[in-house]
Order: sequence, then structure tokens, then C-alpha cells
Amino acid sequence: MLDLFRCAMAAEPRSRLSGVVEAGETTLGQAIKDRNPIDATAVANKKLVLGTVELLHPGETREKSGRLFLAIVECADQQSIRQFLQEHVRNYCCVASVGWDFWLNRPRWTRSTSHLQAAFSELKTWLNEVHRGVDPNYLPRYLSEFAFRFNRGQTQMESCRTLLNIVCKPTASVTGRGLEQ
Repeated sequence: MLDLFRCAMAAEPRSRLSGVVEAGETTLGQAIKDRNPIDATAVANKKLVLGTVELLHPGETREKSGRLFLAIVECADQQSIRQFLQEHVRNYCCVASVGWDFWLNRPRWTRSTSHLQAAFSELKTWLNEVHRGVDPNYLPRYLSEFAFRFNRGQTQMESCRTLLNIVCKPTASVTGRGLEQ
């Protein structure tokens, strides 16, 4: 049942991020010391995750994280990063990143990626402490669940309603096999 819910969370349609967006990458899995994140997937069970988070009220004292997108990639090369951003970020956005200068063809806001780093930290804690680690084969579904929960913040009841609406639709095709009633 939990797997069905995670698939439903991944199937939820979402619009691309806009405004000011932080973008970056992290690695999940076994600890790697003194390695470049681009080479991170060379280690068994290590996954490279790209992420973007939309900022609400950027530059103000009430600035906070908005919606989040996460995706697993094989390597953090120019093609993978551009494809990820094209899928999840509108063209006219300002993007703040660390170390991705080679692909930025859009306005850049020079700042740290503190909101995205906080989301990555929360993700790692959630995977390691709540789930005690996750099999790499199932990681995409857990990333979808994390993003679904993160994007709804403190509105747990609304999250539950949204999830039930997605799962219970007669025409839903959450698992690819359909959920005919």
C-alpha cells in the first residue's frame, strides 16, 4: 500500500518552478570521502541527486522555501543538469547554484543555496533515521514522497486529502497498470 502511495505522489502533475530558484546536487548512500560529486556514482549504492527549490519572498526577512523537485542522475554533467532544469524550472527564472557556472544561460543571483542545502539535509535525516536507509532501486519513489511532503509543509490534512484524491481517481494510472475500480 505504501508503494502505491509513493507512486501516486510521483504521478502528481506539478508546474515548473518560477521566480528565484536554488539548484544543486547531493549524494545519497554510502559515505564518500575526498571525491568529486561528478564521480560519486562510481561507488556501489551511491546515487547522485539533483534538486531545485523555489524561494518565497526572496531577499526579504520572511524568505522561505517553496516547492522542491528532486531527481536521480548518473552524473552531474552539462547535459543532465540542463535537461533537469528544462523539465522543472521556467526559462526566465533566476537560478542560484554552487559550482554549476558552465550551464547558466539565464539570470543568476549570486547567493548561497542555503534553502536547498537545508532540504538535502532534511532528506538525508529522513531517509537514515525514519527509514533506516533505502534500497537504491526504490530511492526514486522515496524522493517523490519526500518532495510531496516537503511541498505541503505543515498542511498534513491537505496532503492526505490530495494523496487520497490522486489514488482514488477511477482513471488514475499510478503504477502504470491503472487503478480500475
